Amino acid sequence: MGIPLTALRAIDYPPPGEHRLIKGLGSIRLEVSDLGRSLAFYVEGLRFDLIAPPDGVPRRAELRAGSLRLTLAEAPRAGGGRRLAGVSFRVHVFALEAYRSAVVARGVETGAPVSEHGVRQFAVRDPDGYIWLFCESLD
Repeated sequence: MGIPLTALRAIDYPPPGEHRLIKGLGSIRLEVSDLGRSLAFYVEGLRFDLIAPPDGVPRRAELRAGSLRLTLAEAPRAGGGRRLAGVSFRVHVFALEAYRSAVVARGVETGAPVSEHGVRQFAVRDPDGYIWLFCESLD
């Protein structure tokens, strides 16, 4: 069931300067209605690397961008169509304008860059309606 919080406090965990037990996000799994269309969007449009081609039941593929791993699993929705609301993802990039220019050049529609809460960011909606926010710190 995990380590009780009292046990963590007894060994002075987290160490001084560390305020959370979560280290970071390792991977995301998204259900998509058309795996081929989604692969084209993420690999050709957003420049993710394909690390495991489609296989299995349900069909799925593994992608990577930096240290982020993304699994796309085909799961057609009744009635088809895009997601209208739900999950969004924020991904930090090194050079926001250069990345945006690269994905726009590949035919990806993006929102205009905006600055708020100490970051500059733009949004992209994937073929299934998932929202990706690409950002860089203004600090």
